Amino acid sequence: MPASNRMCGSHVVHLEQLRTDPAYTRARAAIDAHANEFARSGRAAARTGTTVIPVVVHVVYRTAAQNISDAQINSQIDVLNKDYRQRNSDVSKTPDVFKPFAGDARIEFALATLDPQGRATTGITRTQTTVTRFHADDAMKYTAQGGHDAWDAARYLNIWVVPEIYAVGSTTSTYLGYAYPPGISAAIDGVAIVYDAFGTIGTAASPTNLGRTATHEVGHWLNLKHLWGDGNDNANCTLDDDVADTPRQQDKNFGKPTFPHLSCNNGPNGDMFMNYMDYVDDDTMVMFTRGQIVRMQAALDGTRSTLGAQAFAAKVDLVASAVVAQNAHFTAGPGMVYNSQYGGWMLLSTGSNFQVSFDLPSIPPTDFTLTLLHCTSSLWPKDGFSPVNIDINNASLRANFDPATAHRNTGADTRNYVWDQIVIPKSSLRTGANSVKLTMQPGAITHYWIRSLQLEA
Repeated sequence: MPASNRMCGSHVVHLEQLRTDPAYTRARAAIDAHANEFARSGRAAARTGTTVIPVVVHVVYRTAAQNISDAQINSQIDVLNKDYRQRNSDVSKTPDVFKPFAGDARIEFALATLDPQGRATTGITRTQTTVTRFHADDAMKYTAQGGHDAWDAARYLNIWVVPEIYAVGSTTSTYLGYAYPPGISAAIDGVAIVYDAFGTIGTAASPTNLGRTATHEVGHWLNLKHLWGDGNDNANCTLDDDVADTPRQQDKNFGKPTFPHLSCNNGPNGDMFMNYMDYVDDDTMVMFTRGQIVRMQAALDGTRSTLGAQAFAAKVDLVASAVVAQNAHFTAGPGMVYNSQYGGWMLLSTGSNFQVSFDLPSIPPTDFTLTLLHCTSSLWPKDGFSPVNIDINNASLRANFDPATAHRNTGADTRNYVWDQIVIPKSSLRTGANSVKLTMQPGAITHYWIRSLQLEA
């Protein structure tokens, strides 16, 4: 059973590597300098869409119960995808004061379909071991030591699921998991997690049965630190996680704290204990911040740049009379004209439309996200708006948004551009030239402007 309080061994193994491996010490200094400069400069990430990272799960077991099922592994991949895309259903638990800081990391995970030799795979390996006790010394990462050798760390996220992880030299102190940040030797690069804190079904046991141990440890793998800065003594609140939008906090939080929980003179809002990089129970951690996302994207632009690929990204820029389409084809239909007064293209009336088509080389492993920057006119009666209609390959998908909603019954002018996002299910897609045709037309709206359209997977 998992310990009643979450414990992570990442900082301990990191310190040991700093002590014994000069190359790792040099790499970490350079990587942290890159991450900090990335954040200070406000530089845009090189990957503008979603990065999909191939994952291999190495199940190392002694008993049948420890040989967790494919379904349990898939439940963990599902949690990672929801948490890193801010699609977790419990994100609503974020206190209102912290909601503006939460964000979508634009990172997804998929079990590998090809092994390092190019052969078809499920992305899962299984190794029965005779090792009686695993420690945080990386033995599970070597076939010769009763575990399984890592796959190419430049191409895969390696996750080892093991019976237990004891602190080195201990027979009593245990960890739920540990991970190395970027810069570590490829042979041991990855995440290790105990079998009963992995996924959401099967052997996953409360209070770590919602898959958040992997969310936390993969955060370390993407160069995130614990919120309290990982020192042994932070009584003076001098340590930090190098992320500007996470409040400085004195120490780790356990269980289910009551908001606000104050430390380091961080009132009135206190510690951001509901962040994935604290030690609270699985049902209490629900968010990454935008600053943490910048740090993760810096890792993907830097040391981890060989990992993952953007599944698909396309953009149509409609702020000028000359439309700029990237990886897309734009066609203005009847009743659509450029309107310089409001800096966008305008659909004049019901029946007007425009079409954007894409050449989709393959069906992505996840659904598409459609992002629009648009607005509607206040000239229509305040209670008469209808959502914008979207057709995907001639199948109707009535978008679940109305850019005038926020202004309805306020008397305000709705010619204020707002961002909206909808999810387009991958089941509605097909591949080939012009394989995805997106047609937009207003419902009962007399005037509709759009400046930008982005489609990402």
